[in-house]
Amino acid sequence: MKILVFGDSITQGFHDDDMGGWCNRLIQYTINKTVESGFDYNSSVFNLGISGDNTNDLMERFSCEVKARLSDCSDGAVIFALGVNDSQYELRSNKNRVPLDMYKKNIEACIKEARKYTNNIFINSLLSINESLLMPMPWKPTHGYKTEFVDQYNKQVREIVKEQECTLIEMSDVFGDFPEVYLPDGIHPNAEGHKRIFERVRGELERTGIL
Repeated sequence: MKILVFGDSITQGFHDDDMGGWCNRLIQYTINKTVESGFDYNSSVFNLGISGDNTNDLMERFSCEVKARLSDCSDGAVIFALGVNDSQYELRSNKNRVPLDMYKKNIEACIKEARKYTNNIFINSLLSINESLLMPMPWKPTHGYKTEFVDQYNKQVREIVKEQECTLIEMSDVFGDFPEVYLPDGIHPNAEGHKRIFERVRGELERTGIL
């Protein structure tokens, strides 16, 4: 099984000083499982997260990325873990970086492309943020993030999952009632936050027979 994970800096692993992020934890988990089974078990996870990516960026690379890894594969899965950068907004105009309707079109186009190779398609909902640290973003003072916008994109995610018959991996509650504990800069999880994401994703992949 080849498992392709498309995402942004959170998928890439920012701020997990212990193990390099939730996706890299998933990679290590499958490697350990493969070795411990004497190579009877064999799954590979590909971390395709790129810092700063939104779904417009994903559209530019998705087709070649998925074809390169799944065209000769009889068993694969795709996980989409994007959206928070789409929801980012310019403070002056209050406009999102990628409008909600375009976000939907982009994800649906990528799902259509992915289905050329697999029907195992998962979408992570957006994580909670601590907007008090992100209005504005310290590293980009002209822009920010709002919980209000994150909630709107999460609503869209759930509609896409229902319409496209994909599997939702619910992330909005993964940090419990105190998300600020896991978000030192307001958006990127610390090591414990990444561990929680990994455990949620692993659990859903095991439940559906992917891992």
